[in-house]
Amino acid sequence: MRKQPEINERRRRLLLKNTSLGSVGYVLPICALLVVKVLGFVSYAYQNVAIISLWVLLSRIISYAIIKNRREISVFFAGSVLWCELINWVLIYIYLVSFLNEIRLAALFFAFIGIIFLLTNAGFVASLVLSSVVVVSYTSVS
Repeated sequence: MRKQPEINERRRRLLLKNTSLGSVGYVLPICALLVVKVLGFVSYAYQNVAIISLWVLLSRIISYAIIKNRREISVFFAGSVLWCELINWVLIYIYLVSFLNEIRLAALFFAFIGIIFLLTNAGFVASLVLSSVVVVSYTSVS
């Protein structure tokens, strides 16, 4: 049987790894948004991309700091972190969909990144929740 400190460290490493990998999932769409803006294909302002970038950066730093400084990493805490990150992603996605205009269809591609991450880390229920929010937010803005 494993000792509690070993379990805590294993959970911490897993949460930190997921937070780091999640950052990549945010960076790819942000880079795509910048490329299409620089090429002149879209009408949204650079300010919109800056807001999302800052939001992502701050949320990643806060999440990472909370996980790193938490003494005990329980199963409940790990699940709470996952759900908080899901809610954060949903809020970012809703903001993203609200300004994409000409390339709103790209938001569906961006949503696949989140869905794939959740399928591999959280399971079916979280992916179903995310998929439902994506559909509702996309259709309400379109």
